Amino acid sequence: MPEADACPFSDCLFDENASLLERTAALLEDLEPDTYATVDARCLGGSIGGHTRHCVEFYQGFLAGLEGGRIDYDVRARDARIENELPHAIAALRRTAAHLRQAAATQDAMHLLRVVENHNGNDTDWSATSVGRELRFLLSHTVHHCALIAILLRLRGREVPEGFGIAPSTLRHRAAQKAITSCAA
Repeated sequence: MPEADACPFSDCLFDENASLLERTAALLEDLEPDTYATVDARCLGGSIGGHTRHCVEFYQGFLAGLEGGRIDYDVRARDARIENELPHAIAALRRTAAHLRQAAATQDAMHLLRVVENHNGNDTDWSATSVGRELRFLLSHTVHHCALIAILLRLRGREVPEGFGIAPSTLRHRAAQKAITSCAA
């Protein structure tokens, strides 16, 4: 049985995604603009800015799709300012997190949507999904890109907060294993 103070399913999913974007913004605040925008060949030619922009634009696609009931993650602005201008990126992350929190008040995680599967020339295939399913996807997708950001920072000798870029389920599992180990000792 869920705890009395546990947040509703939908709110938790929105909150977890918004919190990840806020933690990413906080991490970026300590970077120099050059560190943020520089492409690193050791990490498939990616940059911290590129990964940040990519994630922000996926959330923008999700939020835009809520209104019309159709989400197409391939239709993105590819905003060079988010990718290259650190203050703009931090503002975009915070703004997107705020929009997610606002959407939580009006959205049901079970609400059905359609998401584009692929574009084959002129044909577009749409699949059934839900708000909750897409929030889970976005969380996983963003954690993956945060892991790449963490790698880029470590390659530059930078410290990364513990747990950044690691899935919440993995962090919970590690904590449970640590608790079991300390109880057994």
